[in-house]
Amino acid sequence: MVNKTMKVFIINLKESTDRRQYMIEEMKKTNLQYEFFDAINGKDIKDIEEVYDHEYAVTKAGGPLNLGEIGCCMSHLLIYKKMIDENIERALILEDDIIISEKIDEIIKEILEFNLQNSIVLLGQSSKKLKRKIYKTKLDGCYILSKLFNSGYGAYGYIIDNKAAEKLYHFNYPVKYASDMWHIFWKFIDIYVLEPYLIDYKRDSCSVIDSYSKRTYDLKKTDRSIFYIFFRKSISLCKRIFWVLRDCIYRVLP
Repeated sequence: MVNKTMKVFIINLKESTDRRQYMIEEMKKTNLQYEFFDAINGKDIKDIEEVYDHEYAVTKAGGPLNLGEIGCCMSHLLIYKKMIDENIERALILEDDIIISEKIDEIIKEILEFNLQNSIVLLGQSSKKLKRKIYKTKLDGCYILSKLFNSGYGAYGYIIDNKAAEKLYHFNYPVKYASDMWHIFWKFIDIYVLEPYLIDYKRDSCSVIDSYSKRTYDLKKTDRSIFYIFFRKSISLCKRIFWVLRDCIYRVLP
């Protein structure tokens, strides 16, 4: 069985019965054994100050989070807590508005064979500007597993191991950052992305858990001279070297 050592959780609000039924049908594409995990609705959190560090979010994390973002993050954090308490080795976490590839079983099986530790593997993500490290591994001919640094958005489908879950839980509870701030979390967790993606989100739907975690960016196309392109490529290369060196420093420092 593909997920013998991996639990599969689908985050879903109890009242979103249409989403639950949709995911039941979508999961028929796989042989994965799964369970639904009751999502937290930010509007229902009574003592918000107990689970959300507003001051930190505003002064250090880039800005305040809305109730939807807080509820979404709490849903993911509670799964991490469950993994810690029940000593769950690894989990595949899915949101309830996704489209799953028919090849998910065989590719996940290959990913699990690597036995990656202190890691998150994004099976789908929303950023068009990914910064990849030199590390790449080919899977099943056309799939590539790349290590990311300082980039990536989207928490609607990813694999996380127990060690990474524990680090993320203690780092981000009370909530300070949105659940998919991989460009922050990469400093202490290895973040990988699978391309092409095994999971995508339904672009014709608006998540009732959180719309923020589905960030996409429309990049304007402009006419650019050869000099400008060369300049941008040079800057990009310098940044890449800088981030690799920075990553090494983060790995060495306590």
